[in-house]
Amino acid sequence: MNQEPKTGEHKPETAEDKSLRPFLSMIGRHWKAMALGTGLALLATAAAIGLLSLSGWFLAASALAGLNTATAQVFNFFFPSVGVRVLAITRTAARYGERIVSHDATFRILETLRLWCYEKIEPLMPARLDRYHSGDLLTRIITDIETLDNLYLRVLSPSIVAVLITMSLCLWMQVFNPAMALVTAGGLTLAGAGIPLLARWLARAAAGSLNEHSADLRTVLVDGIYGLAALLSCGAERRFLERLENRHRALIRSQLKMAHVSGVTAALMTLVSGMVMVAALAIGTAAVKSAELTAPHLAMLALAVMAAFDAVAMLPNAYQYLGQTRRAAGRLLGGTQIPPAVTYPPLSERPHGIPDIDFRQVSFGYEETGPPVLADIDLHIPAGCHLAVMGETGAGKSTLLYLLARFEDPSHGEIRIARRSLPGLAEEELRRLVCITGQQAHIFSGTIRDN
Repeated sequence: MNQEPKTGEHKPETAEDKSLRPFLSMIGRHWKAMALGTGLALLATAAAIGLLSLSGWFLAASALAGLNTATAQVFNFFFPSVGVRVLAITRTAARYGERIVSHDATFRILETLRLWCYEKIEPLMPARLDRYHSGDLLTRIITDIETLDNLYLRVLSPSIVAVLITMSLCLWMQVFNPAMALVTAGGLTLAGAGIPLLARWLARAAAGSLNEHSADLRTVLVDGIYGLAALLSCGAERRFLERLENRHRALIRSQLKMAHVSGVTAALMTLVSGMVMVAALAIGTAAVKSAELTAPHLAMLALAVMAAFDAVAMLPNAYQYLGQTRRAAGRLLGGTQIPPAVTYPPLSERPHGIPDIDFRQVSFGYEETGPPVLADIDLHIPAGCHLAVMGETGAGKSTLLYLLARFEDPSHGEIRIARRSLPGLAEEELRRLVCITGQQAHIFSGTIRDN
């Protein structure tokens, strides 16, 4: 199993104030698809509000018109019914298109993030990545990247839609009744900004630890599967299960805290929407009594207020988990901002002459403060020679190959191929000269010929 990461290598992960900036710039590359998805979401929400408010006006006006024969004969049923059908079709089509475009944009964002992550971690292999558990590395590459899709799909797009819907609806209501517009604006602002900020504040600790506990559980589980034979042979499976159960309980506790926050914010959202609805009805009823507003218009505005809260209903949950997204971004940055163990020149001349290999006073240790694995090694390997290096486990046989392939650089001494020092060779040229066949064969997806 791999070693634990060094403590100092986790410090960048706590810099949450700037953890999202690089990912926002990468997400911004897909701004066209994001803008189209947000526009379709805005159209679908507006059509849903229009459908409910127009239906309320149509039903109320039809009921009033049917009270006597004269008004029933002159009432225009055609245009409102056409409007209801158009809004219903528009809402369905826009929502369908928004789902397709937004999810396509999300998948493209994930593709960009995965490619970025691979490009960042490739130079770290194997010297730097060997210090991480397999499960921890798997969490960073898969789970943390997938968590970042919350930025667009659940935070950015819904927030933009909520702001635009609130402004547009209140300006439209201002024409009919300024007091109802003011109450609606205050209620939507509280529900779309105040409650999400409260949810984020209440969940700041649990959301931050959710990623850590999930990563710990996955790390223990993956390492246990890789080392299952050793656990069974040593009779340590019970201790492993206890460790796994402790990690699982910690994760459940974090999830319960998040569930409690979700329940509180959902209750507050229901309370605010109900209070705004009652206040709007009270103001509207007084306006109808004073002949400032007609009864069909009251039904229209009341149903518009009720439908408008759907535009902000999902924001508390999105902002509640924003801390988890920030922590995932911090973990990714913490794992990719580590400087590589070696750097290569961009170009180099191809070595000429006989490709002999020379180790000259080579010393190396994996830990700076620990004992060296190799000390003052002098070795000359002529071209065409077959050499067997024998020794006990941990004697440094594999380390010789790692240094020759320049996975690490010697702490002292020099290695030459064809009289050229390894640090002077470009990576492509070095890989042309040195190839290692490991003890474990890794078979990639494909044919035998491809592998």
